[in-house]
Amino acid sequence: LAVELVWMRILSLTFGSASLAAGLVVAALMLGMALGSALAARRPSLSLAPPLLALAAAAAASGPVFRFLGPSLPAAAVFMIVASVPMGMAVPLLVARVPAPGLIYAANTLGSALAVLATGFLLLPSLGNAATLWTAAGLLALLALGVRGTPSSAVASSAEPLPRGSRPLLAACALSAFAAMTSEIGWMRALVLSIGSSTYAFTVVLGVYIAGLGLGSALGARFLKRGGSGAFGALQLLIAPACLGALYLLGKFPLLFGGLFERQVTSLATFSAVALAASAAALLLPAALVGMCFPAAVRALGGGAR
Repeated sequence: LAVELVWMRILSLTFGSASLAAGLVVAALMLGMALGSALAARRPSLSLAPPLLALAAAAAASGPVFRFLGPSLPAAAVFMIVASVPMGMAVPLLVARVPAPGLIYAANTLGSALAVLATGFLLLPSLGNAATLWTAAGLLALLALGVRGTPSSAVASSAEPLPRGSRPLLAACALSAFAAMTSEIGWMRALVLSIGSSTYAFTVVLGVYIAGLGLGSALGARFLKRGGSGAFGALQLLIAPACLGALYLLGKFPLLFGGLFERQVTSLATFSAVALAASAAALLLPAALVGMCFPAAVRALGGGAR
């Protein structure tokens, strides 16, 4: 996710619109990850190392590639979709080796949240776009070397078929994800009005949102032991008013925090603390509820909730 944040920053400068850049990056990332997840689900015995190395190469090459492509929106979208495919392969390949999808998803999202916050508030201000991408590429390459010996002999060569009647639930998952991503982009735009910086707005929203997803997934894996599709449906009924509440709070932020930012915020540290606290108050609950949907859907489809 550190790479995603740098992509947003580069493309917002390229296209002159932070909202367009955010929408393009999120859409391309989700599509590429979906393709990678589908590929890995069909071939769970694949090694983890090659996707990580491919993602490292994409991160290292993305800066020169974006400069070469220029202000070509379709070309940038195609590159990000292809580059995101190995990112989507990671969780299914891990689940094939450690059958605890809820906990793996929680660990993945919480790590992503830490990466986003560290990138937005530490790496980008001190290193810039290119060095941050190279740092991410180096970490991914090291991780690939660390997992290259992971045994895969016990992993099934193909995915288990889904139970009958699973298509309506899968369609509901897709619709729920559509609403969640739409809300994320809307929250980013709303937060820009309060804190006045698109890069930090992206950092705060992504960090809080993804941390909420991880927290919700961990809670769902721990407590959603029964309920199946009923639990998934109940979560949607809770998410709707939670998102409306978040939208209401974000609409009040310019009035509530405008004076506070002007009088009290005198450094990046105090700015970060106030922005994160305010965003967490508005976004953490709906994000956690969205995160609980994954283990609930896995349980409903006959998988383990851990």
